[in-house]
Amino acid sequence: MIFPSDFEHRLGFDQLRDRLRSACLGEPGKQRVTEISFQTGYDEVRRLLELAKETVALRGRGDDFPIGPYADPGPWQGRLEVEGSYLEAADLAALMAAIQMVVAANGFLLKET
Repeated sequence: MIFPSDFEHRLGFDQLRDRLRSACLGEPGKQRVTEISFQTGYDEVRRLLELAKETVALRGRGDDFPIGPYADPGPWQGRLEVEGSYLEAADLAALMAAIQMVVAANGFLLKET
């Protein structure tokens, strides 16, 4: 099906994307939201609805999700791919904080309800 070039605006999808982007805690999340596009395929819509259902269930637990603002790890990855390079102390501390949040989030997700 062919849609007009401004159909996302007409449907308010662009406003929803902006609201999602403003709720992101870091640049990687904002980038992922920017990449979200309107979907019409049944299987993809169904998969995305299942993800949304999981998110609603997690939020319904009443527990706070253990994550906060974090630094973008992209620049670190580029630096660490170069043999012999290293991270400065501040970057290493930020990376460790991000890893600790991932570990806490993993524990939260694995916790039995």
